[in-house]
Amino acid sequence: MSDSEEPVPKRSKPQLSEDIYLDTIDRKKLDFDFEKICSVSLNNINIYGCLTCGKYFQGRSPNSVAFNHSILENHHVFINFNNFKVYILPENYEVKSNSLNDIKYQILPSYTQEDLKKFNDPGFKARDLNGNEYVPGYVGLNNMKNNDYSNVILQSISHVSLIRDKLLLSSLDSYKDELNKRFIILVKKLWSSKLFKNHISPHELLQYISILSNKSFGINEQKDPKDFLIWFLNTLNKTFKSDNDSILSKAIQGKILIQNQKPGSKEFKDITTKFWLLNLELPTVPFLKDSKGIQQIQQVKLSKLLDVYKTQEEQLLSNGEIRKYKILKLPKFLILNFNRFKDQKLDLKLSLKERNQTLVEFPLEMEFLGFKYKLISNVINQVETNQDHDKNQWKVQLRHHDNWFEIEDLYVKTKEKEFLFLSETYIQIWERI
Repeated sequence: MSDSEEPVPKRSKPQLSEDIYLDTIDRKKLDFDFEKICSVSLNNINIYGCLTCGKYFQGRSPNSVAFNHSILENHHVFINFNNFKVYILPENYEVKSNSLNDIKYQILPSYTQEDLKKFNDPGFKARDLNGNEYVPGYVGLNNMKNNDYSNVILQSISHVSLIRDKLLLSSLDSYKDELNKRFIILVKKLWSSKLFKNHISPHELLQYISILSNKSFGINEQKDPKDFLIWFLNTLNKTFKSDNDSILSKAIQGKILIQNQKPGSKEFKDITTKFWLLNLELPTVPFLKDSKGIQQIQQVKLSKLLDVYKTQEEQLLSNGEIRKYKILKLPKFLILNFNRFKDQKLDLKLSLKERNQTLVEFPLEMEFLGFKYKLISNVINQVETNQDHDKNQWKVQLRHHDNWFEIEDLYVKTKEKEFLFLSETYIQIWERI
């Protein structure tokens, strides 16, 4: 988006109070989460928001879309999305009133170190314009159609404190890449204590992601959260570089030694690589039914699944190769993925109905290779069955000090920590303590 403004005729400011039209602003109609494009011309250059009806229009010069809207609808207060300046149309003069700062904050919240300290207070809460109470950082994300798979990942990454704090204190001017800027804006809004409504929309970020990924990840078709997570981290990491390193790699990336032995060979080939997450293979599902003919769901302990990385046991792959793993460096924030949609032994993808439904028993704190970790995020799936087809509903459970919240689209509810493992956990993030 351009920061330029079109030249407009200079007009003398009317001999009226600067605040004459400010009482026409309707904050409950304002929503700055959507793509900044003109609702008439569909152009994205020099866009203004009408603070009376909330719609977006282009320009403010005579005969521009915003100018005509002000005359036809008798709406007079407009904000420029590039520089946050507020103008009165059609008179075309700038308003410099501190009473508009809360609106500017909705477009791009700002933070100080003192603001970040508030997140350490378990009782820190806020209220929106309707008086609804919410906890900053634990607000719903709008599911516009089928983007719940990406919402749970965006929520989870925003709760990695090293990444969160870095981005909340960042200035958009420090980044050239549009993906970086849009993600930073989303994180700043997620953790805001001054929201007009107690939920936000990832629309502006996801629209850009759809274009950047050649529509591999959009809002219309549900995808695998794991695939989105890896694509998102790899893409962000290329543009978040700072001092030859990225805040993402500093926080999340580990290093592993993979040893492969091909069939007929007596030697292992060593490959050292970085990783964003560790894949955990669930045990093959036996066809078990109880006395009433109902299929039973098996359980497995997380510590058992992690043994493959602890003991360097040899793993037999479907192609006959033998593989061993040795972790060389554990990250500050460890991401685990539980493979429910592939049978590793048979090398087969599993449908939603065929997925591995094994429940994983996990503690809220664990020791892994000499380090202690606490669980901070748990992405789960719940399958909705109807006559036409089965559909995944992705949710995320997030730690809030000693309590937990479960977020499903716009809905946020408390969750008893004793029952977290009863859902089909898919992706977890653990913080080293």
